[in-house]
Amino acid sequence: MVGFLWHLLRHNGLRSFLGMMRLWARAVFGKELIVLNSARLYFSSPDKMVALAESCGLRLKTCFRHKDLDRAGRVVESEFRYDYLFTV
Repeated sequence: MVGFLWHLLRHNGLRSFLGMMRLWARAVFGKELIVLNSARLYFSSPDKMVALAESCGLRLKTCFRHKDLDRAGRVVESEFRYDYLFTV
């Protein structure tokens, strides 16, 4: 989280940094949920991603293809993107 906050401060400015600090404080006390989405920052196969997460102490609950909307508004499965749910 500290690395993410530093990234926000350097690349998005003080307003974005302070907004996330506020959100983080609310999450610490259970009033908010923070979902970090790294879809544009890192890509690996599902097997590699699960192995990486498990090496960090996370346990896979479920993994499935991400769902998007096409131009006609239909729900379609993403070709490359996956969604994961891990527990500690």
